[in-house]
Amino acid sequence: MRELLSTVPVAFDETRYLAAAPGSHVVVARHKGGTWYIAGVNGRTLTIWPGLDSSVPGYTPPTGQAQPLSVDLHDLGIRGRRRIKLFADTAATDGALRHCDLRGSAFTVHTAPFGGFIAVV
Repeated sequence: MRELLSTVPVAFDETRYLAAAPGSHVVVARHKGGTWYIAGVNGRTLTIWPGLDSSVPGYTPPTGQAQPLSVDLHDLGIRGRRRIKLFADTAATDGALRHCDLRGSAFTVHTAPFGGFIAVV
């Protein structure tokens, strides 16, 4: 994770929203020069009662649901075979940095409840 985060710039040339649905997920892409940084967050919530105020009697923490997040890079002009650095918490105990080959202009990441991913293309 440190290896990946140490390469992320503090200023970007452009930001694009690739996908979003309230209460479900968001995927954002930002680029600096010729490198795209894509981040996705799984926000699919199963229960949230009685709300987020933990001082309320009977409070229970929200529970989420794992889900795949699909990313289409066609609109970013990314086509063909590319190498991706991918950090994804596919399970609550997984925090591995992976190097993957992208074929075409789309990929899918399986995310943990309230998890997400960062990809560098």
